[in-house]
Amino acid sequence: MKKESWILTLSIVALCLSIFSFLMWFCEYKPVTWSLLDVCFSVISAGITVFVASQVYHSFTLVKKIDERNTQLKNDFEQECRRQIDEFKNEFRNCMISYDYNVEALATQLYAISVYLPHNNYKMTLKTLMDALEKANKSRNYEIKGIKNPSHGIISFIQYLKKINGEIKLNAKEVERYKLILAETKDNDAIDLIPYIQSLLV
Repeated sequence: MKKESWILTLSIVALCLSIFSFLMWFCEYKPVTWSLLDVCFSVISAGITVFVASQVYHSFTLVKKIDERNTQLKNDFEQECRRQIDEFKNEFRNCMISYDYNVEALATQLYAISVYLPHNNYKMTLKTLMDALEKANKSRNYEIKGIKNPSHGIISFIQYLKKINGEIKLNAKEVERYKLILAETKDNDAIDLIPYIQSLLV
């Protein structure tokens, strides 16, 4: 703003000097003789002064607008870069958390069917499968497209326990926990198992 004010002041001074020069010429020559050429020169000199001053002023104004626009574009670009970086970080973080929970769920499921199920320890098999399903449910909170949740495999083994009707007895606390885990899957096959879990209450 200081530059524009300085240029405007300079333009006004230049215009005043032009008018002053014209008046000096007007006062010095007596009697005054007006010719068409004298009038043209006077008008043209004043017009050129005003034109040059306005062009200089507008050039500085244009430079200022360009600088402001460049600054705005730079800020927008930096904000977009930060947004995309944050989005990538969140997606990567969610991917890692989902992956960790899925691996834990699969490892727990594998332990249940390889250690407890072969020895007909159905209660521990069910408990371990429920632990695995709980981890799979936690994975859903950070689920990324392309990463498959292992809950369907876990549910199928619980359905197998229901099918073979192995001896399992649960207390009220265990029943409520297992029912909550099944409900949190929001899967119809899992929800259908809730009456089976309720039937194991002693």
